[in-house]
Amino acid sequence: MPLTLSSPIVAIDRKLALRRGGFRTKGPEAHTVLEEAFDITTVGELMHHYPRRYIDRSRVQTIRGLQPGESATVIATVRRVAKRQTRRHQSMVTVTLHDGTGALDLTFFNQPWTAPLYREGSEVAVSGVAQLYRGRLQLANQEVEVLRGDGQDLVHTARITPVHPASDGISAKTIRELIWRALEQLPPQADPLPADVIEAESLSDWDAACRRIHFPADEHELASARERLKFDELFMLELGVAFRRQRLATERTGIAHEPNGPLTSALKPTLPFEPTRAQHEAMDDIGTKMAAPQPMNVLLQGDVGSGKTLVALHACLVAVESGHQAAIMAPTEVLAGQHARSVADLLRPMGGVAAPAGPSRGTADPQRSLFDGSIPPTAEPTVRFAMLTGSVTGKERDRISEGIEDGSIDLVIGTHALVQGSVTFGDLSLAVIDEQHRFGLHQRMALKGKGSGDIDVLIMTATPIPRTLALTYYGDLDVVVLDEMPLGRGPIETRVVRDVAARTAAETLVRQEVAAGRQAFVVCAAIDEANRNQVKAAEAEAIRLRTGVFPDLRVELLHGRIRGAVRAGAAPPAPGADRPRTRPLVLRVVRRVRSLERRGEGADRRDGADHGRVRARR
Repeated sequence: MPLTLSSPIVAIDRKLALRRGGFRTKGPEAHTVLEEAFDITTVGELMHHYPRRYIDRSRVQTIRGLQPGESATVIATVRRVAKRQTRRHQSMVTVTLHDGTGALDLTFFNQPWTAPLYREGSEVAVSGVAQLYRGRLQLANQEVEVLRGDGQDLVHTARITPVHPASDGISAKTIRELIWRALEQLPPQADPLPADVIEAESLSDWDAACRRIHFPADEHELASARERLKFDELFMLELGVAFRRQRLATERTGIAHEPNGPLTSALKPTLPFEPTRAQHEAMDDIGTKMAAPQPMNVLLQGDVGSGKTLVALHACLVAVESGHQAAIMAPTEVLAGQHARSVADLLRPMGGVAAPAGPSRGTADPQRSLFDGSIPPTAEPTVRFAMLTGSVTGKERDRISEGIEDGSIDLVIGTHALVQGSVTFGDLSLAVIDEQHRFGLHQRMALKGKGSGDIDVLIMTATPIPRTLALTYYGDLDVVVLDEMPLGRGPIETRVVRDVAARTAAETLVRQEVAAGRQAFVVCAAIDEANRNQVKAAEAEAIRLRTGVFPDLRVELLHGRIRGAVRAGAAPPAPGADRPRTRPLVLRVVRRVRSLERRGEGADRRDGADHGRVRARR
């Protein structure tokens, strides 16, 4: 019976499949170990057990040409086999090889069974690392294959040798032999992808790729095989995601919003700037998705300063003008405050008022809001918004919670406080989540659960995500990209501080920027020195900068443990507010940052989005 992909492992080569590992105590049979360790029971599953690395043994060298420390493969004849006991009473077998240009030794410690494996006059192929020991050339970490003159000789040596994942009871060598024997017997396999896809993507043949990934003739064949098999994996993943999304679209019913109502119409004419092309396209795209009866799940991706807040606010107004509520959840209270100030500045001109100071919808409000500035009397339409964080307590928190529950507050901006059990929404239809990776799964699901059904979700991120990673990590999301920066945004220059001279230059640059009326931010990965990662702490760094580096400048400390009123004094002033005569140098704490600003000082622990957010303050 011919071998097929569904054949059992034993059908490949019964002797190989029943091989038992171990010398003194034999272990289970090879096919049993494959099933227990890797869940491999068929030839097809074995074909997908790809090598974890490769060793290039295709370049055979002479013994005379070997250099100490060099990895090499030689083919030579066994001249002598010696077995003796060391001073520590350990067995040592020394096999001396000769190829006509020179001699070298292979040494095996505590392996007495190797002596009868190599007979004088037999030919072997051996790969290892050349080294000198007491003036004699040796090959260490060697792998040896006795050449018998048949087609199996070069399975393990004199080629680009695959090293497959192995386990206790089965070696990489046995797995390699099984795959070699299987490929010898397997007839050409039909390609699983449609012909038009193969042609459109200029893909190599699947059968050839499956054979070459295990035993490539050269680097070009290996690269071609990898490209084809990676495409297959991604294609199947994307196909699965598409089927899943189609199933969810038929099983779940969302809220069909009205994207062209009075609030969105009033927003654009009152903006103090002209939105970019990308912002217009994003707002239209998201509005169209919110109008559909299926739940929307969108990832809004754009660099810091590209205008994601405006797009998110437009989506919130679509929800509000459709008779529902919207929420924006940020990972930190500082970021939530920034969103609240931006939202207030954008909504004031169209009659938006802050709660609980503002009136109910449908009335004008000349009173002063919780945010800086005042709201002039305006006619309909109005939007009531509020900020809810952990620092909002007492009667103010009660009033905001009541407004959220009875629906008199249309838009709420906050932190994880929004998902607490005491917060109940009257009719939430849109959840905007900023920097989703900073929240736990339960927090994100809790916010979605605040709605009465399957609500729309908009996720914002400034961390660049390639399309392929977006498909895997955000597999059930549509991706909307803001690929354009507003006019007037200057280019951002990044420098790496590596030594004392560069640090001095950076400190000089800080002084120059402060003298020009600007600010500088020093971002640390921890608040105090009692952190398990032993990274530079903001509190200690603030003391160092105040006393030793910038004693003549105002240095402020900003982190999540500081009370709201004190933190507001350290934070940058809101747009249009009075600015202090001396600009502060602000030390800020963020978490999980991986950008390179200062090597060895926690820079590799910072998040790229936090790094970008600080850069955008320029």
